[in-house]
Amino acid sequence: FRAIEEFIEGHARSVSHLSGVPMTLWGNQKESKRTREELDKTDAAHMTTL
Repeated sequence: FRAIEEFIEGHARSVSHLSGVPMTLWGNQKESKRTREELDKTDAAHMTTL
């Protein structure tokens, strides 16, 4: 659960930092790799729960 909490907090910071423009997240070379990895792990966790 800690990883999920950290992901949610990080995602919230990313969203506020991007001022509500999610697509910029994927174009941001500095953060896109780390964020994409976190999303992949979260998606996998969600699929396991479902």
